[in-house]
This record gives sequence, structure tokens and C-alpha cells, in this order.
Amino acid sequence: MSAPAGLTVQDRTGRSQDGAPGRTATAPRRAVLGLRRIRPWSVFKVALLTSLVLAAVAIAAAAALYSGLAALGVPQTVNDVVSPVRGGSPVLTFPGFVGAAALLAALGAVLLSILAPLAAALYNVCASFTGGLKVLLVERG
Repeated sequence: MSAPAGLTVQDRTGRSQDGAPGRTATAPRRAVLGLRRIRPWSVFKVALLTSLVLAAVAIAAAAALYSGLAALGVPQTVNDVVSPVRGGSPVLTFPGFVGAAALLAALGAVLLSILAPLAAALYNVCASFTGGLKVLLVERG
């Protein structure tokens, strides 16, 4: 195992790998990264794309859930119990179930797309007072 340029690796006896006693390793490098400002437009674009993908996943999951429940006979049982009260029309249908999931997914997508840039703007205001987030990165040695 060879050490990178400018770095001497020692074993437990205090000797470097090349056998010279007493030579020590150089200090690990450090870097401070700061997050001072987030662009709300970029946050909006990422939030919109993420929420649209999550909406599509939610709609597909609702379709799969209804299909699984239909294989067990749950929608038919619910419709048999509720349809005498409603006058014979079924309550739980595939288009109604997936449509309700699509409506909730669209509502979630709109809310996420609106609230994410507001959160970024709020972060920018707070970061102007506090200096933002800072992360210290230290190289392991």
C-alpha cells in the first residue's frame, strides 16, 4: 500500500512504511463548506418534478392496491353492503378509486410545488441573519 504524495503512513511502532523511524504524517486537510443562499426557482423546479414523479407512483400504487383488493373480493363486498343504502349504485369502483388517488396526488403536487420555494425563501431570510449552514469536512488519516 503506497501513500499519496505528501503523506507518510505510519504503523503502530511509529515507523513509516518506508522504514524510516520518527517521521510523522502530515495534518489532515480540512474544508469548510457553507450554504448561504438557495435559489427558489431551482427549488420550485426540483419540487415540481419530484412531486409529479411521486404522484405517478401514488396513482400506480392505488391501481395495484385496488387490483389486489378486487382479487380478494373486497370491493364487491363493500358494494353489496352499501348499495341498498345508495339505491343500487356501486360505491367502490376502479375509476373512482384511482380517480380519488389522482386527485389527492395532484393536490399534494400543487402544495409541494408552492410550499418548497416559500421554504427556500424563508431559509434565505434566516441565512442572511445567521450566515447559513456550515459543514466542516476533514480528511481521514
